[in-house]
Amino acid sequence: MRNCRCKQGLVDAQFNLRGTFGSPPSATRDKFMPYTLETMEEIKLLNQFKLDSTQSGIKVHAHQAPPATVAAAARLFDKGLTDHVDGGYLTERGLVAANHAQILMGLLAQD
Repeated sequence: MRNCRCKQGLVDAQFNLRGTFGSPPSATRDKFMPYTLETMEEIKLLNQFKLDSTQSGIKVHAHQAPPATVAAAARLFDKGLTDHVDGGYLTERGLVAANHAQILMGLLAQD
C-alpha cells in the first residue's frame, strides 16, 4: 500500500509492479495500451475541454489546426467521447475521460 497526496487529500492506492491501481482483470492483465503520439494528441485535446459546464465545447478548424489535432478530434468522435467529428461537446463517456485526463495532468504537475 502506498499513500499518495493529491488535491482531494490523502489517497491510499495499491500499486502492482506495472504501476497500475489494484489488480487488473485477468483478461487484460497483460494488455496495456501503448502510449503513442496519437494517444497523446487525444489527451491534449481532452484537456482543452472546460469541465465546469456541459454547454462548453470546442471546435477544431480543419483549415487552421495541425493535422494531428484534426485527426485526434476525429478519433475522439469515433470512440464516442465527443458528439462531432470536429470536437463539439463531450458525451457522458467523454466527460469521464476528460475528467481523468485533467486529474492526471494535475497530479503530474504537482511539486
